[in-house]
Amino acid sequence: MSVSYPRSPASALSTCLDLYDPHISRFRCLCSVYNPVLFHAYHGLLKLGIESEAILDWPTYEKAANNSRTHYAVESDRYDHYWPLVLEESQTVGIGIYDDRKVAIAAYNEAGDGNHIAMIQSSDDRLVDWGIELYESFRTKARPTSEICFE
Repeated sequence: MSVSYPRSPASALSTCLDLYDPHISRFRCLCSVYNPVLFHAYHGLLKLGIESEAILDWPTYEKAANNSRTHYAVESDRYDHYWPLVLEESQTVGIGIYDDRKVAIAAYNEAGDGNHIAMIQSSDDRLVDWGIELYESFRTKARPTSEICFE
């Protein structure tokens, strides 16, 4: 588990970067915090051809779409192995699923600048299954970014 404190506010972000694994075959995530460093790191998975799906909450979607360096994250036709989705409301949770063998679940401030509060990461089958169920509950509410008219 990673916990961010005022003296170490980036500890959960550091853990996210440490979890980056170019040897997986499938990655899924719910992304509720816009962090260009994290976007840049995980863009590497797409460049490697790893099957990926991302659910972005609305504020994250807007920021990614408005930045030329992260716009790829909302483009459904840029990679044939990437499926971006969007939730129309803001979220306070983040999820990363690495194949079906590892999960990371982060909680954020309910208001403010979206700092991590805590993150658990595990390869325990029960926690991975719970993380996948949680992810799927958000996925049922999301829709493809190709259906969004962004101006």
